[in-house]
Formats: sequence, structure tokens, C-alpha cells
Amino acid sequence: MFNVMYSRMKIVSFPQTKIANGNFQKMFNFVCSLMGVNKIDAVSQADYNFNTCTYSMLYSANKGSGSGTFKGNSCKKVNKVLMEWKNIFRDNNISEPKESIEHIIAHVLGSRSISSVYKNMEQILSPYQIERINEYCQKRMERLPVQYIIEEWDFRNLTLKMSPPVFIPRPETEMLVDIVLNEIYRQATDRVLEFCCGSGAISISLLKSRPDLHIIALDKSTEACELTKLNAKMHEVSNRLEVIHEDITAASFLNSVSTQYDIIVSNPPYIFENDMIHLQSEIKLYEDPAAFNGGADGLKVIKHILKASFLLLNCKGKVFLEVDPKHPPLIKSWLQENYDTKLQLGCVYKDFSGKERFVEIIKE
Repeated sequence: MFNVMYSRMKIVSFPQTKIANGNFQKMFNFVCSLMGVNKIDAVSQADYNFNTCTYSMLYSANKGSGSGTFKGNSCKKVNKVLMEWKNIFRDNNISEPKESIEHIIAHVLGSRSISSVYKNMEQILSPYQIERINEYCQKRMERLPVQYIIEEWDFRNLTLKMSPPVFIPRPETEMLVDIVLNEIYRQATDRVLEFCCGSGAISISLLKSRPDLHIIALDKSTEACELTKLNAKMHEVSNRLEVIHEDITAASFLNSVSTQYDIIVSNPPYIFENDMIHLQSEIKLYEDPAAFNGGADGLKVIKHILKASFLLLNCKGKVFLEVDPKHPPLIKSWLQENYDTKLQLGCVYKDFSGKERFVEIIKE
């Protein structure tokens, strides 16, 4: 009698006696097939001792007979793991508990679609899949955003790489891209400038939609610039995107950008400083606070963008910004006070929730 058990880097115990007629190799292959892993994985995967799945295999063999019996409990199905972790997340006040485990399971299944989870609810997860789900869920219990856990996120029709502390693009920003695209089509322009590019979501989406477009994108975060370059390379637009590591609030930044543009776009930091305390724990713990904090009135960076736009926009050029719903009247007032910028508030656009979220500002 012998045991076959899995450890982190090796099989813990091998039978010490030779099994006649080469039956040990056949048995080992059979064990691997039952475990749902290949022969190489079997000697390198981790010890599967979890709340959701414990694997221990005991084989009995009679020398020369080749006979054996398998005893072991099965891993849980997708639906069982989904329900268990959703409840754990909910009981521990993890935001979006259902969505969190859906995205984690979909990722482990090798899909970017939540629908794949529900199409495979009866699938029995392999030990390796269980291990990965548990590891990811433990990170989620530490409030790490799902986007950072699975290291990617969808924006419009693109999948972008994600890594902390770079700002995670939100769904409403997709509307900003649509607004800017309409203006690009209208003006037939081939050059755009973006401030505060983050992961590159806006610029790369615009470039993928317009093959003749060229963009210069700036961010003061080294991590953001590197991630934008990575995403641009992944989506094959690097040759049309120049990424510049520069702080727009620094007096020297104009030395990096010297040409004129018809369109400037930005999703800048715009959260009122007093509202920062109300952000989710996931944001406060892992995302760059500088990507959110807009100062006392939420306009600290926006004012710098507007001053730069006066210098960098062509006549009748436009700057498009994502802002706080309280900002449109404040921006209008600031522009009136700073009439020498020759900028005027044009359209204000609402987001999915009906909140005034985007502004269009025109240079006269």
C-alpha cells in the first residue's frame, strides 16, 4: 500500500517497492487524470488543502496484479464556489460581493465574460482552479480591487492591463470617449492632446477608433506612463502615441508640449478634498490619491488644464473634461473671471445617472 499526495514542489511520498509490469506509471497517469491535471502539473502544483477542496489519494495495489482502488472527495462545482464566496464577501462588507466573485471565477475559467460563469455552473473546478480562486479571493478580502487582482479590465471594446496604484478607468469615462470621437469626426482632426492619461484608456480607445489619429498623452505618475505604454504596445498603437512623463502643474511642462491642437481631453483629479474621506476603502488603500484629489474646490488640476488650453488650443479648438456634477457652474464662473483665457463653457453632458459629468469648453 502507498500514498500519493501533493506538496508545493514535489510528490511527498512515492512507493518504495517496484510495482510489477510498469503499473506504477499507469497508476500515476490515472491519478493525474482523476485530479484533472497533467503529469507535469502534478509534481509542481500546491498542496490542495482548502476549505473548499481537500485532495488526498490512497491507492492500494497487489504486487503483480495491477489492481487498485481510488478514494477521495471531489472538488466543488462553480455554482457552489460562487455562492460560498459571495456570502463570505457580503458578510465581510466587501463591496460588490457578487460581481467580485463573478469576475474572479470568469478569469480563472479563462474568460473575460461573466456569462461564462453561468454557462458553466455545473462544471467541477480542478484543484489548481480552486487554489487560484482562493488566492484571489483572499486578496479581495484585503480590499484589493478586482481589477488589480486579475490584472486587467475592459474599457469600451478593449481589454487593458491594470496594476496598482494606477487609476482604474470607470464606465462613465467611456461616454467621454464617445463625445470626443464625435468632435474628431466633425473637425476631421488628426491630433489630440490628453492630460492625466492614467492607464491610457482614453487615448488608446481614440486611436483604435481612428487609424489616422496621433495623440500626445501626459501624466505625472511614472507608473501611469509605463502602463499606458504597455497597453499601447498590446493594442498596437505605440507608433501613434507619444507618452510624456510630466506634471501639468509644473511651470516647465510647456517645454514638453509645443504644438497646437484642435482637441484636448482629460479625466483629471476632480474630487473635492473634503470628499476624499468618503471614498471606498479599495480606492483609499490601493489607488493613487493624486489621481482623485482635486483640492479644496476640486478644480486644482482643472484650472491648470484650462490655462494650458488657452496656450495650446487652436482658435475654435475645444477641451473636453470629466468633472464633478457640482463643477459646471464653478467652471463657468472661473472662466468669466479669467476672460483673458478666451475660453467659454459650451455644452454640458450628463452621464448614465443623469448627472452633469462632462464639459465642453471652446477657445474663441
